[in-house]
Amino acid sequence: MPTFLPRLTVAICLLAAPVLAQRVILVDDDGAQCPGAMRYIQEAVSAATPGTTILVCPGTYPGTVYIEGSQKNGLRLLAVGPAEGVVIRGDFTECDGIHLIDVDGVLIRGFTVTGFGCPDTPPTRSQFGAGADIRLTNSNFNTIEYNRLSNNWMFGIRATPGARADNNVLQYNEIFAIDQNGFGCGIMLGGGGGFHANNLIRGNKIYDTPGAGIMVNDAGRGNMVVGNDLFNNGRYGIDNRTSNGTLIFGNRVVNSPGYWGTSPAGAPGSLDARGLNVGASVGLTIRLNEITGNAGLDVVWDGSGDNTFEANSCGAANQPRLCARQVGCAAGSRCAAVEKGWPNYDMM
Repeated sequence: MPTFLPRLTVAICLLAAPVLAQRVILVDDDGAQCPGAMRYIQEAVSAATPGTTILVCPGTYPGTVYIEGSQKNGLRLLAVGPAEGVVIRGDFTECDGIHLIDVDGVLIRGFTVTGFGCPDTPPTRSQFGAGADIRLTNSNFNTIEYNRLSNNWMFGIRATPGARADNNVLQYNEIFAIDQNGFGCGIMLGGGGGFHANNLIRGNKIYDTPGAGIMVNDAGRGNMVVGNDLFNNGRYGIDNRTSNGTLIFGNRVVNSPGYWGTSPAGAPGSLDARGLNVGASVGLTIRLNEITGNAGLDVVWDGSGDNTFEANSCGAANQPRLCARQVGCAAGSRCAAVEKGWPNYDMM
């Protein structure tokens, strides 16, 4: 996470008022760092025109931030201050932390987002949770970077099913402790209709999620999962199913213990971990990944499709040539199992 020196905040606050009015909006929850700034992020977003930069000073800001409509295209929402200093906090009465809707070219950088989840669907042993720290709905060419996302009831970053979310860059975020009682997922693309194409998921650190680190599931073509560090996640490190043309390159997926939530994906410990899971997909390039030390298999491929596996460092796999060592997956065994009763992603 980048750290901005305190004098940067002071310098910004001393800018001439006409300059600020034309180019920058300041937000400060208590006025301590930037006297005279707006108090609420949503207030600043509402006042912004295309291309406006909103600088948010250290503090805690409650509730969802909605960035909606083409009149907000190109908006830059930037946290100013030390890592973890600018917090968007929920109390599980609102589904999402930051929600981009029908907007393109937005930059979100440097925020801690925590405590969001749909109040009518808390995760339990009989119900999957819902909600996301950052959500994209019909929003393209946006950049989400250097944020800390945690303690949500389903997703760190979620592209809404049935709505476009193409050509976005999701990079260098730290995502952890997502839905620890259920089937948490760090980053999720897909959910039907072949939406969510050509997105770049790069350089994120994702850990302590009981379901999956990254899921590209029933998504569009040409997504890229590159250079992410995934560890101590549950059922999957990376899961790519019914999604064609994905590049999975240079990721580290290690030490996943297997599913450990309490929602209906299965009893804790009932499903062994799959570092990389691939199924019903064609045109994948899976190269130079380090996938080791996972409780079940490091790589699982259903054998369908013309896909390239090359130079991956991994241990146990269910198909020849994926890793240095393979295991037999007899019919009915855990490593050959097909999951049942998994989430209806269209509802999330």
